[in-house]
Formats: sequence, structure tokens, C-alpha cells
Amino acid sequence: IGKKYECVNYIDKNGKYKSVTLDMSENIHLTNPCGEIGLETNELCNLSTTVPLNCDSIDDWYKVLRHATIYCTIVSLMMSGNKDTDEVLKRNRRIGVSISGLAEVFDKYHTSQVITMLKNGYHIVRQCNAEFANKLNIPIAKKVTTIKPDGNLGLLIGCTPGIHYSLFKDYCIRRIRISINDPYSKELIKCVPYKIDN
Repeated sequence: IGKKYECVNYIDKNGKYKSVTLDMSENIHLTNPCGEIGLETNELCNLSTTVPLNCDSIDDWYKVLRHATIYCTIVSLMMSGNKDTDEVLKRNRRIGVSISGLAEVFDKYHTSQVITMLKNGYHIVRQCNAEFANKLNIPIAKKVTTIKPDGNLGLLIGCTPGIHYSLFKDYCIRRIRISINDPYSKELIKCVPYKIDN
């Protein structure tokens, strides 16, 4: 397949759920699935999700990015109780502020607007992390952004997961089944804007 698709060769050789180590400047391991942000051995992921189209404006989304960055930066202060993991976490302070529904953002805005929006968003996340890292006297995060697949989370918050296009959104009805007697069901029914069948 060639050098460009080296990761695909590894996955084909090792199987879907194996770890892959690529020759990089950092000691990063990639996995499939759940490899949206490269981690060192013993490192834990620290991700948050933002949904631009659930915001009233792009400026509101920028505010959400700041909050998500502050949240992840604070979470990076927590220790795991494992000496090796804590050492890596303290050194890297890696966070992943993610975007969900990105394909729908491209449907709503012109490509040049989306590129500008994403560049500005990245700079906001970088600047906010550096600002709080400085205040907390910790290293700036080695990495700060990602696009995670989201899976069902995207569906729950009303958007396409990660960067996935919803090819059948106009043609399919998604259904979930939950017991009407479940105490959480009553609260869920109050919150969801979906049709409920008994």
C-alpha cells in the first residue's frame, strides 16, 4: 500500500484491536478503535466534545471551546494512583477538545468559513490551555485538539458523530427501547424532543 498508508498495513497485519507504534518524535502508540489521540504507554485520554451547531453563533462556540479547554486542563491535574501513569500525565498534560457534527458544519457554512472557524478555534484552545497551565504552574499540553468518532454520543446530542456524514438521515428512523418503568426513563422522556411510542 505504501508509506502513506503504513498504519493501515499495521492494522491489517495485527488485527483491529492491536496497538500500533509508529516511528515518531514522541513515544506514541496508536490503537484501533479508540485511537483518536495518540498516547504514550501508560497515558490516559482526557477528551471533551463541543458541538458548533448547538451554539447560537460561532462566537458562542468559541466560548464553549474555552470552557471545554479549562475543563480538560483541570482534569489533567488529577492523578490516577499509578506511578508510571502519573509520571506521563504530569509530563504531557495532553488534552483533546473535540468537535462533533463537523460534517453538518460543512453543510451549513462555506468551506473557507469552516477553515477560518477551525483555525480560530484551535488558537483559542491553545491560548486558553497555555494561560491556565501558566496560572497552575504546569506544562502546556503537548496536544490539545482531536476529532473523536463519538458514536452514540453524537446521536444523543443531536448531531452526526465526529466528522461522519449521515448518509441516511433523511431516510431512516432511529429507535431505542427503554422500559417505561425505569426511573431514568421518566426524566429522559421529559428531556428528549423525540416522539415516544408506548
